[in-house]
Amino acid sequence: MKQGDRHILYPIDKERKKRVKIALINKYMTASNLAQEIGISRYMINRVINGRRRSKKTEQRIAEYLGESTDYLFPPRTSKQIKKMIKLEMSK
Repeated sequence: MKQGDRHILYPIDKERKKRVKIALINKYMTASNLAQEIGISRYMINRVINGRRRSKKTEQRIAEYLGESTDYLFPPRTSKQIKKMIKLEMSK
């Protein structure tokens, strides 16, 4: 999987989703509020938070706004980890 390939549909990353959700709760915000605050569509925010879309620029903006590190909220994934998440998702 090449970084920057816009046609890749990544699996849902439950860990990053949970971490961002907690950070949002701590700021008394929703994903919609966050999207509005940083000027990104709700659709894009949700895709990035869920892990479906990887965008370093958007991840950095979210982490910065929430006062967290990018690596904490959006942990890097290896190809092996991504394949494992895909398998899990397909088995449901």
